[in-house]
Amino acid sequence: MNRAASTPNPLSGFERLRHWWERIAASVFPALGGAAADTTASRLTEELRKLLDKRLRQLAREKARSLSEEAMRGLPPVPRGTSARLIREDRDAR
Repeated sequence: MNRAASTPNPLSGFERLRHWWERIAASVFPALGGAAADTTASRLTEELRKLLDKRLRQLAREKARSLSEEAMRGLPPVPRGTSARLIREDRDAR
């Protein structure tokens, strides 16, 4: 069996994408040269990193929502008024 396939990757999806992005940024932007180019490159790298972080968080929220919706589909329906009754009982117990 291939060793690479048998050992799990210790990095999460988010960490793999961040590592991938940092490798690309390190290989592309230093080739521009000059102090102004370094400032521009670092600013662009930071903006792209923020954009990537934002998108990954959005995807994580969407996945969590879909997983919770799937879990709730298998549950039996709750009788009408259950939420109000439980809240009332909790409030009155204090």
